[in-house]
Amino acid sequence: MVNIISIVPNECLPAGRTLQFFITDTDFVYIETLNSLRVIWGKCHARLDVGDCVLTQRLDLHNCGPNPTFIRVVKLHIDTKISFSHTPFISQFYPIKGALLRDLFSPLFQDYSRITEIEKMASQLLEQWSAPPSQELIHSQPKPHGSIDARLIKVNRYLRHHCEEIITLQQLAEFTKCNPVYLSNVYSKVFQISPMKHLQKMKMDKAKILLETTNMSIKEISNRLGYVSASQFSDLFKRHNGITPLLFKKIRG
Repeated sequence: MVNIISIVPNECLPAGRTLQFFITDTDFVYIETLNSLRVIWGKCHARLDVGDCVLTQRLDLHNCGPNPTFIRVVKLHIDTKISFSHTPFISQFYPIKGALLRDLFSPLFQDYSRITEIEKMASQLLEQWSAPPSQELIHSQPKPHGSIDARLIKVNRYLRHHCEEIITLQQLAEFTKCNPVYLSNVYSKVFQISPMKHLQKMKMDKAKILLETTNMSIKEISNRLGYVSASQFSDLFKRHNGITPLLFKKIRG
């Protein structure tokens, strides 16, 4: 369970000053930057830009600029049953999850009456995430590397136009008139992702749009995107986004 302890909508950090966060094992702070800042933890550091956010226990924020900078802070108490990483969770490294954190906590700075509702959703979110993965699928399109076979361009065009259908590697191989293993190997070498993984990524992107912009149920979205069942779709969605489609819809819908 997550309990919100305090909310600071506009905290000033003077030029050249450092603000340290070092709190108990069951307390965290959500920090949202309104200006650029340097963030330091252990021997690591990163630059935060406007709108970036952090969920952390131990962190130094340093204002390297000549002018005062401002941050928003929510202090949280997290039940010990939730196992969460002590490494700072920084949105620029996890853009999908960072956007979810902003959508979840930002309304608190304008409407304190939503505290109970947001505590409940935050509990569900952090229980599902547990600890952030070492990497996240953030590519919206495959990035080419090396020369591109015309057949691979046909594959990408076909995937874009038919991503809501059930598509197999064998179908793609027949479409391009080549061996399926060869197709997968060449596609992966050029785009740094296999065609079937790219198809799943496109389906997940489409699912997020449908969850945000329509009243379709999870089962209806699952059927539309060609999944065998709603449970299969939900498992894949959580694997890609670290959160179930139902909770995603609650936060972003």
